[in-house]
Amino acid sequence: MKVDVNYEAVLNAFESEIDSLRSDEIRALTQEINQLVVPLVEKMALPKNIELRPEVPLLGNFLSRKVSRIYEKLLEKHKERLPLLAGLANKYYRTAMCGGALWFKLSLERKQIADNEFTRMRSTEDGYTKVEGGAYMFYNHLADLSLQETLDATYGHKHVADDMLEAIGIYWLNQVNDEMRDRGTIDFELLGEALEAMEIANGNSMWDGAMECAREDISNQRSRAAQKRHKENYEMKEQVSKYYRENKDQFKSHDAAAEAILKANLVPVSYRTIRGWITEFNKPQSAC
Repeated sequence: MKVDVNYEAVLNAFESEIDSLRSDEIRALTQEINQLVVPLVEKMALPKNIELRPEVPLLGNFLSRKVSRIYEKLLEKHKERLPLLAGLANKYYRTAMCGGALWFKLSLERKQIADNEFTRMRSTEDGYTKVEGGAYMFYNHLADLSLQETLDATYGHKHVADDMLEAIGIYWLNQVNDEMRDRGTIDFELLGEALEAMEIANGNSMWDGAMECAREDISNQRSRAAQKRHKENYEMKEQVSKYYRENKDQFKSHDAAAEAILKANLVPVSYRTIRGWITEFNKPQSAC
């Protein structure tokens, strides 16, 4: 699967550091990065499949239960393709971080942004990750609608981007657990990124759920309104029919009947509607 990168969010975030007269150059640079970053990530020889583990015993009961619960949900949804999903999530993550750092590196070299401590720090993948936050910038990358649609179509599920955030969160917590086991140290930065990735996924899922409920509620409201309008329309039509049948002999024509009913303020509808109903009343009934 081709890895596309959308750095619109990066551009907006650092608008104050960009010379407004060079905005076209800056945007052209993003297109160039899209071409450069893919081969750079390919050279990393990242694993295509990553086996996630639901056990993180050294991280305490709370995190262990959290990881186990998320793992079981992902496994039920993706089954044997879960390792592939985790591997792709890691690849997209490195693409986002590498691409973001490359944007600063090339922008500095071409003097398209201010050269200072903060921009120089962001010009390396490690520095970019520490300053911007790996989980958050990964989320920005996955927020590209075209990428979301591609993922959903490929995996046959909705919200695969959220699953990737949770998968990489588990992957990072597995690494934190292994470091504690092997070296007795805790990578607090990675621990924080893992938890943030899971929280972003959870928050995004809640937002999507709320929007879906809102859409369903709007749909239900419209349906109820349509039913109410249909009922009211039927009742008004019956009123006109009854009045027309009782006074039919007094009307010289259908037009005259419609005008008389309109003037009587029998129902709050237009002359055209009443005239159409009268035409319908006078249609011959089927023998069936």
